[in-house]
Amino acid sequence: MASISCKCEQVIELRTFPNPYTCYFMEESELLEFIENTFSSLLKEVQAGNLRLQGDDTELEPDLSYRLLTSLMGSMSRFYECPNCGRLILFRQGADHRRHYSPDREDEGE
Repeated sequence: MASISCKCEQVIELRTFPNPYTCYFMEESELLEFIENTFSSLLKEVQAGNLRLQGDDTELEPDLSYRLLTSLMGSMSRFYECPNCGRLILFRQGADHRRHYSPDREDEGE
């Protein structure tokens, strides 16, 4: 998806990363499960000698950082904030439809 259109007809470009209009989120239980599964998997790879830490053992290899980021992003729901009207366009993880949320009128101008 290279762009998304808001109900106000504003086109939000999604080609840049990081994108100032894109946010990711997940439920706490899903986050805890992701962390547990990820660290368990990483520990197994380190113990098997398939993965190593860099330098003073506090930095991750760049490839591993990328793998963690893409895995996390793929597990999360996302929303986009329209720069024109402030609506949030929500895509829940695993769903292919979107929901729109408009800011309250008393919040306008904040």
